[in-house]
Amino acid sequence: MEEKDREKPQRHLFRLSHIGMWTKLRPGIWNFLKRASKLYELHLCTMGSKAYATEIAKVLDPRGSLFAGAYYLKSQ
Repeated sequence: MEEKDREKPQRHLFRLSHIGMWTKLRPGIWNFLKRASKLYELHLCTMGSKAYATEIAKVLDPRGSLFAGAYYLKSQ
């Protein structure tokens, strides 16, 4: 785990219970997203459903400060 990620939870496996899925995040993801958001406008892109996009956004960006809020979905 990267040094700056120590302030984040050690947890990288998340259960998205009401859509019946598990997801595992890569080590260093929060540090990467924080640094990238200072340089770029970030968007969450997925071929999954709107429910999946919403849940994964909550996992990756619980405070809503990293992503610009636009989600590109396969289907609405």
